[in-house]
Amino acid sequence: MSIFSNFLKLFKYDSIADSSKTFNIETALNNNWDKVDNFAKDVSQEMEQKADKSKTESLDENDFIAVANNTDFNTLTTPGVYTWLNASTFVNVPTNIPIFGKMKVSDVIKNNTSCLQEIIGYDSSTKKNVKISRAKMNDSGYSWGEWVTEATIDKIDNLF
Repeated sequence: MSIFSNFLKLFKYDSIADSSKTFNIETALNNNWDKVDNFAKDVSQEMEQKADKSKTESLDENDFIAVANNTDFNTLTTPGVYTWLNASTFVNVPTNIPIFGKMKVSDVIKNNTSCLQEIIGYDSSTKKNVKISRAKMNDSGYSWGEWVTEATIDKIDNLF
């Protein structure tokens, strides 16, 4: 009896069952090549879809969420990009929070209460751009982690 490969189920001659006198081009070659071609087509389409999703997209002012005065940053857990023009009234913010800046909030784990906050902006005390972040693992008693300054550099280009 003929055998087939495990993954693509390609026809493989069994020398005992098929004997060396029988060679069916349709079964042995054409069907196999059709299976390989269809598999390659499916992989190619899947890769194109993934590439489309990963292309860099630019954000405009409609994509940002304005942060109101007196906002407690512990409450900003919905994924999105937040922006502000005056950080002086905010609560639970890093000591070196940029007066104006942006913050990206991301889910750490989908459908979980864990999140990551990442801030970029200009730190007027150091006269440099800064990137600061912290995380909260979940709502079952865990508090926010400490704010960590990840970078203080002269120029920050489109981090989000």
